[in-house]
Amino acid sequence: MEWPKRFYLLFVLVVCFCLYCSLAVFAEDVVESYTFLPGEKVIKVEDFSSGQLPKDVFFFDGRTEFVKEDGDTWLKAVKTYLRVALPQKLEDLTFDFYFKAQNYPGMEITFGRPYDASVRVGRQDEYVYFSGSCAGKLLPYTYWYKKKCYNDDETVHFSMTINQQKLKIYINRVLVLNAAGFVPKMPEEIRFYFGDNVKNSQMLIKDLRLATHVPDIAGELLKKGKYSSHGIYFDTGSAKLNAEYYHVLKQIAEVLLNNPEIKLLIVGHTDNVGGKELNQRLSLDRAGSVKNFLVTNYNIDPERLSIDGKGDTEPVADNGTPEGRAQNRRVEFIRR
Repeated sequence: MEWPKRFYLLFVLVVCFCLYCSLAVFAEDVVESYTFLPGEKVIKVEDFSSGQLPKDVFFFDGRTEFVKEDGDTWLKAVKTYLRVALPQKLEDLTFDFYFKAQNYPGMEITFGRPYDASVRVGRQDEYVYFSGSCAGKLLPYTYWYKKKCYNDDETVHFSMTINQQKLKIYINRVLVLNAAGFVPKMPEEIRFYFGDNVKNSQMLIKDLRLATHVPDIAGELLKKGKYSSHGIYFDTGSAKLNAEYYHVLKQIAEVLLNNPEIKLLIVGHTDNVGGKELNQRLSLDRAGSVKNFLVTNYNIDPERLSIDGKGDTEPVADNGTPEGRAQNRRVEFIRR
């Protein structure tokens, strides 16, 4: 073989290998780090409390019914798909929800219309697996995550980020898929196919949240002196922090540890659901929970942190919509 042809063949092999590596970031050796940051600008939230299917952004087609469990409303999906219609010109997006699976082997997710890429998130015995295709071609590998992430009837948190063509999927605070270049462009829509031919399989889902503007927490605090987070969640009506969103507080702690001169005022805000007095107390208690978390888990000097609660007195969005109320439920960090 002539040298130019050999060089060309070598070049093609190197390019193919690099592409493979960029897509198949990991297989068995998954990095177990929870770095999910929910977007700060809420596009759509849905808790099904109205007892009706949403009529914009989230579109369901198939067999569905509402189920009440422990005060929450779940949507029971049997051979159903969810179409998430995305606004134009998004630079990034985050999407998360909770589910309970019963005798359920997996769900398929497609990106684009017609879809540019697809991934099947499944479970078999002790494993969670992923397989997929991109640009109509099957990918030559399957991800196998060798850890049992969830059991039947267990409440599971599913979260996903698309940023600069990188797809990340987390299940119960574990990063189980990290594929750079998997989604060739920001899709017009994402579809989730809930359903299988397995007898008696079903999926319950609740608390869907679609957002954009993944925050640069350190940049906001250091350059602007203020960071307002809509990504710190508490149990309903309480000041108990939701563990699914600890990574936001981890980043706050890193800023404090790396900049020992910084002191912060932590201010809690609520929406207008509930009485004024209750919201005032709740917002202060939640600010206190954030402070205690930073002190207890990261040994931050409590003298560097002060707290305040504003209740529902300083809304930043319309409390008449679920998305507006989600924007108003926030925790602010202000440099002193």
